[in-house]
Amino acid sequence: MLTINAIICSLIVLRLALFVRTGRHRIVISICAYLITVAAGVEVILTVYGVATAPSYAEIFLKATLCIAIFRARGNVAHLLQPNSRLGTSTKEQNGKFGQSIPPRPKYLGPKPSELKTKHR
Repeated sequence: MLTINAIICSLIVLRLALFVRTGRHRIVISICAYLITVAAGVEVILTVYGVATAPSYAEIFLKATLCIAIFRARGNVAHLLQPNSRLGTSTKEQNGKFGQSIPPRPKYLGPKPSELKTKHR
């Protein structure tokens, strides 16, 4: 059980440590992500040094659920903490257009194939 706990915690640490922020910086969410990373890292260190006690099945389940949620959010803790996150919502819900049709996105944005000049050898 200790090994499983250490593996799950190390996966959490790696995913959060390798997250690359692309949007705006929010200090509260950054602090939460940092604290989750430190807490999971301490669990790994305590397990390696033999100080950690055996976790219960409920603790393993909770950590595994958190790990899966972090991987589904691609390491973005903001998606976990915000109630209106895009994780698990449809395109209509993301755009706020319930009942309205969303026009399809063009598949090819370059010149039409008939407009391309072909070279003959």
